[in-house]
Amino acid sequence: MYAPKEAQADFGLYWIAVAVLVIISASAVLSISFQNGLTYFMIQQSSAELTGVVIDRDINAVTYTYTDATGREATARYVENSLTDQPVRVGQAVILAYNPRFPEYIYPKSQLEFIEYDYYFALASIAAILIALLVAALAFVLHIRFIIRMRNY
Repeated sequence: MYAPKEAQADFGLYWIAVAVLVIISASAVLSISFQNGLTYFMIQQSSAELTGVVIDRDINAVTYTYTDATGREATARYVENSLTDQPVRVGQAVILAYNPRFPEYIYPKSQLEFIEYDYYFALASIAAILIALLVAALAFVLHIRFIIRMRNY
């Protein structure tokens, strides 16, 4: 090896750079999948059902209205997956799954399987960010130790 001290110094900086790239890419995936992943997680924690009625349908977006357990009437919207066997029509009843403790987390029961992967992507992104932060911290400690050792040379 031509310059072993520079290689040792570059080792810590290399792993810090790799960790930063992993954090950036995992954060991008997390930003895309977080909302649906959180909705899926909350519904899976405590699930109840109610019935809503479709009031509007665009190309893929479906707007429906429902009355929750507290008697409050609300309107929500979701993007219907193109893999759905039978698309919903205006005026059709739709079964909704929601979390009774957090009623803002509501989603059509027939569409839950399509947002399940968002939950797994969000979970994997959070794990990747935490592991990358750990790697970056360890590499930073190694780099600082190297700098302290090389101060006298």
